Amino acid sequence: MDEELKAYLTEMKHEMSDMKREMADMKREMNTEMKSGLADIKSDMAEMKSELIQHTETVETRLLGEFWKWARSADLRYRQGTSAVGFLDDRVQAVEDRVSELERRKAG
Repeated sequence: MDEELKAYLTEMKHEMSDMKREMADMKREMNTEMKSGLADIKSDMAEMKSELIQHTETVETRLLGEFWKWARSADLRYRQGTSAVGFLDDRVQAVEDRVSELERRKAG
C-alpha cells in the first residue's frame, strides 16, 4: 500500500506540474491578447480623435463664414441707417435755422 500511495502522489505531482505549465501558457496568451486589444483600442481612439478634430475645424469654418456674411450685411444696414440719420439731421438743422431766422425777424 505504501508503494501505491507513492505512485499516486508522484502522478499527482506530475499532473500539478503540467497544470502549472498550462496555466503559465494561458497567462502568457492572455497577456499577448490584452496587449493586442489595447493597441487596437489606442489606434481606434487616435483615429476618432483625428476625425473629431477635422469635423470641429469644418464646423468652425462654416460658422465663421456665416458670421462674416451676417456681419457684412449688418454693417451695410448700419451704414444705411447712419446715412439716413445724417440726412434727417441735416433736415432738422435746416428747419431749426429757418425757425431761428423767423424768430429773429419777428423780434427785430
